[in-house]
Amino acid sequence: AEIILPTEHEGVPVTEIGREAFTLNGNIKRVIVPEEYTTIGTRAFDTCVIMEKISLPTTLTTMGERVFAYCNELEEITLPGSIKTVSESTFENCELLSKVTLEEGITSIEKSAFSGCQSLVEINLPASITSIKSGAFSGIKKISGIKFPEVEEDEEPRYIIVNECLIDTKIQTVIAGCAQSQIP
Repeated sequence: AEIILPTEHEGVPVTEIGREAFTLNGNIKRVIVPEEYTTIGTRAFDTCVIMEKISLPTTLTTMGERVFAYCNELEEITLPGSIKTVSESTFENCELLSKVTLEEGITSIEKSAFSGCQSLVEINLPASITSIKSGAFSGIKKISGIKFPEVEEDEEPRYIIVNECLIDTKIQTVIAGCAQSQIP
């Protein structure tokens, strides 16, 4: 089933999806979230196991934890820069998620945000990213699919990949690895 969320109810604007609103819904395949929406609550779509596609508005500013955890059929998603933070466990164990685009404006990726996303082979990070928490990418098979923004020639990149290990150069710490990692 496809769901197009309403923008008003009895003349009152609707701007958010509440906590656990669609959790465990086994009928949702596609969701269209209108531009008026600003918030998606914690676990709103958790374990919607057949959801394949969701369109998120550029007005979205807040997404709770585990919003799309265990959405096993979700293959790709673009997160608008207006959200600033990819919350803890947002996409945990989304088994088929293979491509993620984070738009300019997102500044942090919290722990376990993409943990267990075994199929994740491409993630594009914007220049605005300043924090990636440990474990954000735990359980993915290839760290090298993470694409970083280009930096000026005289600048040191904040994040680098060496031997399938993601390194935060500011704090000199390996923050993610995978099965093929060789600690540098």
